[in-house]
Amino acid sequence: MAKEASGQGFLRLFASLALVAGAVVTAAHVPLLARNVLHQDADGFGFLMAALGVGAVSGALTIGGIRRSQPPLPLTFTAAVLACMGILALAFVRRFWVAVPGLFRVGFFAVVVTASCNTTLQINAPDDLRGRVMSLYSLVFGGSVPLGALLGGFISQHWGVPTAFLVMGATGLARPPPSSPAGGPGVAEPASFTNHASPRTAELNGPTPRAPVPRIVARPTAPG
Repeated sequence: MAKEASGQGFLRLFASLALVAGAVVTAAHVPLLARNVLHQDADGFGFLMAALGVGAVSGALTIGGIRRSQPPLPLTFTAAVLACMGILALAFVRRFWVAVPGLFRVGFFAVVVTASCNTTLQINAPDDLRGRVMSLYSLVFGGSVPLGALLGGFISQHWGVPTAFLVMGATGLARPPPSSPAGGPGVAEPASFTNHASPRTAELNGPTPRAPVPRIVARPTAPG
């Protein structure tokens, strides 16, 4: 059961990462958004990329400020959904100063997801499997970016840049969340991340308090 719960927990994280992989592809479409949709020059493009970067830095600082050994899993899924909603909203943006905060939100929530997944996987993966787990992380995250960029470029060329953002955001939101250990929908913390934490997690959380043991005192008996 522990192995099954551990596998479900890792699948949740990988699914959350796949939800937001399109947010990274968004950076490749910012030049198209600036030139073809917002009709901006190099200065406007610089502002848009700066907004995306400032949002990413803010998201990293937010995750770093969480006073826990690992970010909560519901936070990771919520950030993934919000990032996809931000990508979807870019499909309807036609004004420059509306696109700037929109890209800030996308960068913020995208980094929250990637940093949360990276932290949680490295802390909870067994020592003998950590290299293989992180290689899957790199495959899901890095491998989906060129495929998403290729698909997004094809859609932008034939149906326009707003349609590309619409498809990327809707595709992320259309993916259902993984089922909970009981079989129903949910994003609750898996048992492997709470009751079966790795030695590294136990080290970060400190020693587990033990219940006091009652002391039995023998009373002297009166001489008969």
